[in-house]
Amino acid sequence: MPRTVTATIRRASLAALVCAAVGSGALTGCDSTRPDQPKEAPPLADPTRSGPGAFYSECGFVNDEAVVAITGLPTLQPIARNGIKCRWEAAGGHPYAMFVWFRGSPIDRERLGSEASGRIVTYLKIDGRRAYMSRDPADQFCEVGIQDNDDFVYWLVDFTAADRPTDVCAPVLALANLTMEKAS
Repeated sequence: MPRTVTATIRRASLAALVCAAVGSGALTGCDSTRPDQPKEAPPLADPTRSGPGAFYSECGFVNDEAVVAITGLPTLQPIARNGIKCRWEAAGGHPYAMFVWFRGSPIDRERLGSEASGRIVTYLKIDGRRAYMSRDPADQFCEVGIQDNDDFVYWLVDFTAADRPTDVCAPVLALANLTMEKAS
């Protein structure tokens, strides 16, 4: 069955982070939408889904060969591997790929950090779960976080200018989709 991914693109700044932390109506000047548009601040946490998420095996069920093949980075080597985090790096530490499983941690905090860093954030649904994707303005870095009840999983790849694909988020989405597919 094909996956559906819906997206709404939204840029955010440090001001948006402050406004989100305080509450969108509490400060004047915090509304980045035009007056004729509805206010939109889609939270990623889903109050209807609580409790632990699925079990994500080591490295989100993704082996070293798949990471290399999907990212197109043949020099990646595993440097960290445990039950919640895996990291693959080329010599010198860059480029790199990473998987992290956050247990009982709010995904919105991670997303807000991405927005505050000036990254371009896209809201997604992957396998019916709320998610976000962000990329840096230089288009060398992409991350995808997927909410799973009280948990979330996170993939990121940081390329160099010499090895980045046309769409830096395509391999990261592929890794995220593979993890979700195997967790189902």
